[in-house]
Amino acid sequence: MVSVPVQAGQSIFDITLQEYGDISYVHQLLRDNTSLTLNSNVNTGDVVYIDETIKGEPTVKAYFKELKKQGRFPVNFSDFDGGSYNLDYNNDYDISN
Repeated sequence: MVSVPVQAGQSIFDITLQEYGDISYVHQLLRDNTSLTLNSNVNTGDVVYIDETIKGEPTVKAYFKELKKQGRFPVNFSDFDGGSYNLDYNNDYDISN
């Protein structure tokens, strides 16, 4: 196992993509970090453990490795402008339900 520090704004899904190159490995991440669940929030500086023997998707892993070499932070959800969302699905002007 190798330890990976969580970067600002990252989720367990961001870390899974960064380290394994494939989001489907999120269950492997959870197996290796038993204190985490799919709903877990991780904080900047937290450490997660990655099984370095798993090959994952090499192209995506190489992309993130290059970002690290360039000194750029890994991509995370907060890097994307999600735009505005209509939370009032049935347009009744009540978003409490």
